[in-house]
Amino acid sequence: MLSFITVGVKRFVERPEGYETTGYVRMNFDTVIEMIKAIEGREERIEVIRRAGILSGMLAEVT
Repeated sequence: MLSFITVGVKRFVERPEGYETTGYVRMNFDTVIEMIKAIEGREERIEVIRRAGILSGMLAEVT
């Protein structure tokens, strides 16, 4: 499956020499969770991403 996504860029930064970028996409946890819900809806994958966000401090744990 080939996907194209349009994004806004706030600024460009220098990439360190030898930095691997093949197939690499950066986005925030909320966006990833919404994409997974829209594409496949698998709760197991969403829970893994949610837990990673919580452990990284980027998402708040919902009790």
